[in-house]
Amino acid sequence: MLNQIYQGLGNDIQNQLKQFKTSRSLWLAMKERFMGNSEMFAGKQGLLRKEFEIFFSYKNEGLGELITRYCHLLSEMDEYEVVMSEADKVLKLADGLAEAWDGFIMVLKQSGTFVNFSVTDLIGKLQSQELTMRKKQKMHLQAQSMVQDPHLYMGGKDSFGDLTIEDNGPKLQTAFYSGSGGPTSTSNPTGGADFSYQPTGGNSYGSPPSAPPTAGLQVSNVLFV
Repeated sequence: MLNQIYQGLGNDIQNQLKQFKTSRSLWLAMKERFMGNSEMFAGKQGLLRKEFEIFFSYKNEGLGELITRYCHLLSEMDEYEVVMSEADKVLKLADGLAEAWDGFIMVLKQSGTFVNFSVTDLIGKLQSQELTMRKKQKMHLQAQSMVQDPHLYMGGKDSFGDLTIEDNGPKLQTAFYSGSGGPTSTSNPTGGADFSYQPTGGNSYGSPPSAPPTAGLQVSNVLFV
């Protein structure tokens, strides 16, 4: 056992502890060497308790950095036999988080399972939530770089602009009857043809002819003037 302990030490440390010939005496000497005597041990315990009480996140400290620092603190507390309940450890980590985590911690506390959490459980929940937040942030950034077209599902103009539907059916035609005579075609600004019934006799304000237009002529919206 003695040789195994010496093998785990560096050469400089071995030279300082060569006088100890039993594993117990060597272990006690190492404990005092690295952890101090009983007075120093008690002093370190008090300092660690104080650090635990005031533990809080630094400004701009990430979750991973905070968790690493907290785990180091707990490890050192175990080394110096500073005893804290698991519930106190969980609550201290939750209270030590940045304000951005307040809403998430409140939801966990109201879930009813928070009181049974271990430090490992809480760390897992925090890391999972951080991963979810990062995914949402990445998706949001990607969405901002893309052109959205809500008209595709909200109605209105689509992404192809205004569509003009051409009416290839027959044009609306109007025939004007003034006296008697045959219909003549005149130009129409709208693109169709107007048929004005030109008189062949009498004044232009005479009565409409007694006979209807030729049977083969089809007109619509007849206006008598």
